[in-house]
Amino acid sequence: MKRNKILKLMPFVGLVFLSLTCEKEEAAITPKASGQEVFFEVTYINFAWGEQASVFYVKSDGTVKYQKGKPIHFSENSKGQLTESELKENLALATINKKQIPTAELNKYSAMINDLKSVSFSKKIQAGADMGAYTYTAYQFSETEKVYRAIKLAEEGDWTSYNLDPNAKVITEWLKSLQTEVYSK
Repeated sequence: MKRNKILKLMPFVGLVFLSLTCEKEEAAITPKASGQEVFFEVTYINFAWGEQASVFYVKSDGTVKYQKGKPIHFSENSKGQLTESELKENLALATINKKQIPTAELNKYSAMINDLKSVSFSKKIQAGADMGAYTYTAYQFSETEKVYRAIKLAEEGDWTSYNLDPNAKVITEWLKSLQTEVYSK
């Protein structure tokens, strides 16, 4: 009799134990949940031997969109921000890359955006000539104004300068690792 009671409890005990040991996957950040469609942008521009330009975006669903050679709206030309419609125009020019960023990874780096400070930068140092420039950017979306505020993380190429915020350095290094994968596919 005692044995039957124990056997009946075993599945319940197993489920409780299993639920305590399983890791919960973080919910995906979606444009509807955050109001933000794009978190990061990496842009390359070089005018040394004709006009060269490329950009990739890290979207809030983990997809990466890449575009090369077509004109895009730059946040630096519009007081550090893009309207929602300008960003959508840029995305329309880009194609989806095979790179898909895992939810936990995207959540880790996008969570750092709100803590970024864009006040202090390293001194600009000339690093070369005719190399062009890579610009690493994070975006904060203002739901009320419908604009993406650009936070410059770093610029590398002919001139090099870094945002001194520790989170900016971490995000920049991550974007550089993505850059290698995006451009190789």
